[in-house]
Amino acid sequence: MAGARDLTVFFEASGGHAGVPQTTGDPILAAGHFVKGLQQAVARAVNPYDPPVATVAMIRGGNSHNIIPGQVRLQGTLRAFDDGTLELLARRLETVAAAAAEIASTKAVVGYEDFVMPPVTNTPVERDLMWGAAGRCGVPTRTRDTIYGGRRLRQLLTPSAWSLRLDWKRHGSGEGTAPTSTSI
Repeated sequence: MAGARDLTVFFEASGGHAGVPQTTGDPILAAGHFVKGLQQAVARAVNPYDPPVATVAMIRGGNSHNIIPGQVRLQGTLRAFDDGTLELLARRLETVAAAAAEIASTKAVVGYEDFVMPPVTNTPVERDLMWGAAGRCGVPTRTRDTIYGGRRLRQLLTPSAWSLRLDWKRHGSGEGTAPTSTSI
């Protein structure tokens, strides 16, 4: 299972009337650049065989159609199957936030939840045990699905036999082959 790290990003400026946008920075504009830039950084900074996910799931800012707000808050998660990839994403996120703030004449403040949920990886013994049990129960074991779940489900799991993720990108499609690597 992928490790997860929560993120919060604030873009701040003095705010002002939309009729005179040159008098203030624009946190809404910064947020738009940030979301696009984050996805671009994920696509270009990380090996595609170690697939990460960066999600901005909440954007809050402004309360009038003709006023540039003084602050926009974005919240989301970073997810990856490797601790090093999570750290790389966090560094890239900060670079993207700073660039977006500069473009829109705002200030960026990046924060993370103190607790980082590490990836769960099972040993080959646990993997093989679960693949065998799943096969005996009629559960399809050849899948291309990857679970990026985190948080509550992870609290129930420890590196154990509950793994059913076949690392198909490195070891083939799984069609007619024995699994060689799994993790949840």
